[in-house]
Amino acid sequence: MHHRRRSQADVTEGSGGIWGTRHYDWSDPNRVILILDHPARAGACARGAIAIIRKANTATSGIRNSA
Repeated sequence: MHHRRRSQADVTEGSGGIWGTRHYDWSDPNRVILILDHPARAGACARGAIAIIRKANTATSGIRNSA
């Protein structure tokens, strides 16, 4: 964990030589947003976001990728 605030955290996660940084944001009690930065093989970085949203006793998630 690199930084942790009241409703956010920045961490590095991975294994087997594949690591990426993550930014978690839980400032909205009905939604957690996870922003992923994955190192690509050519040295570039792939970026994506996952939102987990609470809806009437269930949770749904959506993934959005951006290069």
